[in-house]
Amino acid sequence: MYTGSLAATSNKIRWKYTVEVIDPITDTDVDLIGSTIVFGIRDFGQQQCRLTGSLADAHAVLTTTGKFDVTFTRSEMQQLPAGSYDFGMVLRLANGEEHQLFAGSLPVVDGVVENP
Repeated sequence: MYTGSLAATSNKIRWKYTVEVIDPITDTDVDLIGSTIVFGIRDFGQQQCRLTGSLADAHAVLTTTGKFDVTFTRSEMQQLPAGSYDFGMVLRLANGEEHQLFAGSLPVVDGVVENP
């Protein structure tokens, strides 16, 4: 599990984050076919997420073996005032194994201008 802080992002543009899942024993990419991936962004100390996503709603898209992209649209990111947020991500593999991939913070800055 990764803990800490992700790189800062802007609330004026789309946020795209690439994740690679590697088996720590074999040092090879994990087959994510048939898996479930869910994640969310919430205010510190709150229970309810401001934004959520998953493979099911296409906020996550498998790209190659062991890799997937997480994307929130510009209009979704505009819902987040500048600040620091909790970000969490859980993976359930096709065989039922569950892994907390990430639990930490996501800094969001005011991007000042928007591209029309």
